[in-house]
Amino acid sequence: MGADKASLVVDGVAMQDRVIQAVRAAGVLPIVVAGGSTRGHAPDVSVVADEVVGQGPLAGVSAAWKHLRRGHGVLAGAVVLSCDLPGLDGDVVARLVGRLGSTVDGVQAHDGERPQPLVAVYRSHVLDHIVASFDEGDRSLRKVVRGFAISTLVADRWAVSDADTPADLDGRSVEWPKNHIDR
Repeated sequence: MGADKASLVVDGVAMQDRVIQAVRAAGVLPIVVAGGSTRGHAPDVSVVADEVVGQGPLAGVSAAWKHLRRGHGVLAGAVVLSCDLPGLDGDVVARLVGRLGSTVDGVQAHDGERPQPLVAVYRSHVLDHIVASFDEGDRSLRKVVRGFAISTLVADRWAVSDADTPADLDGRSVEWPKNHIDR
């Protein structure tokens, strides 16, 4: 992207803040941000460092789940979201959580082209498996959750697609930092 995606201001809101707002709007608590900045977060948001920097989103999921387990004991599961979801809203998060029935291990959003494992809700045993897999050297969330009964929630592409390149933000108002490198 050429800039810190979490703090990149899209349509007037930093992308990480938009994700936090969506989680709050869905009534999902507690909120843990992995690998993010502690800047300006409310007391209901915990920030934890990735256990291993530069190892992708699995490092963040692992660190956040371990933090939740330490602070809250037995949990049924957790919502997992990447920080670069400029169109995410509380409705999508609420629908993911509401779709998690007793017969599935998780629910991933589907953008019309593919499932989005970083726009999902997973049961605790799946998250425990993710942590163990990360500790064993796995780095692909798609690979790690294969074999589990993961259902999909078809959602508006605009709401659940991540932003990996500047082109992914076309049509949106973006405040690029002065040191932005267009790739």
